[in-house]
Amino acid sequence: MTVSPQLRALGILCALILTGCTSPAPTTPNPATPSPTTSATSTPTLTTTWSTGQVAAIKAVEDYNLASAKIGANPSAFSKAEMRNLLQRSIGGAMIEANVQGFQSMRSQGYHREGSAAIVWTVATDVADDGRGLEVHVTQCRDQTSIRIVDKAGSPAPEVEFQYPSHNLRQYSVRKPPGEESFRVFGMQTVNGACP
Repeated sequence: MTVSPQLRALGILCALILTGCTSPAPTTPNPATPSPTTSATSTPTLTTTWSTGQVAAIKAVEDYNLASAKIGANPSAFSKAEMRNLLQRSIGGAMIEANVQGFQSMRSQGYHREGSAAIVWTVATDVADDGRGLEVHVTQCRDQTSIRIVDKAGSPAPEVEFQYPSHNLRQYSVRKPPGEESFRVFGMQTVNGACP
């Protein structure tokens, strides 16, 4: 069976969205007890034991997820520049163009995302200076049972790469580079572990 370049690119986007991009930084999750949070569509309830840096890093992850959900719900409503503008507020580096290309591929296929992820729990490592700025690894257990990729008619995309796993344990590499004022997500990947 031959796969079109557009379908292959759309598959890459879904792989990025579902399983994440590889982070160049170490990705060992913090063994701390998970803290419950609310849905990805709202601000998480943060524990009082998290530092200001951890809270800012978690907010960057939430902002990224909200921007992705907004674009994914109707990719055809956004130009490349608008996608880039919305995403670069919460992500940096190669993640910006990878996400824009993925959403452009969805747009060209006439696909969009329905539903939203619910965050089951979130943990964050201590803030560390790794030479590239301050960094926090944020790990979330995401319930994705209500998310699906559909075509213009609302029918589920038939390709297997567009099927979301019910749960995803995802770790984000969140950094505040030297001279910048806020944390942004620079990498993410799916990690092994119990979720939920």
